[in-house]
Amino acid sequence: RSFPSHFSRYLCKMNVHKQLRYRFERECIGAERSSLRLILNRDESAGRFITLCVCQILSTIEEDNCALSRLELTDGWYSIQAVLDARLTAFVE
Repeated sequence: RSFPSHFSRYLCKMNVHKQLRYRFERECIGAERSSLRLILNRDESAGRFITLCVCQILSTIEEDNCALSRLELTDGWYSIQAVLDARLTAFVE
């Protein structure tokens, strides 16, 4: 949204179709799932180390006189909402 001239060639119909087909083949045909999907399905320990990207800062909530941030995290395909503790919320602000 911010740089349409830079990313327009990546978000064309052909590339989106190619990426969807690739994910379908990996997950449905090859039976491979992303780390985040494995954790969400409880097939893998929630203590597993994974790298996620912050795709959206949703809000800041007040709880017990402390501000906590609510974020949306993604692995590039699946997303999950998370609530940060006070220490990590300080980095968001």
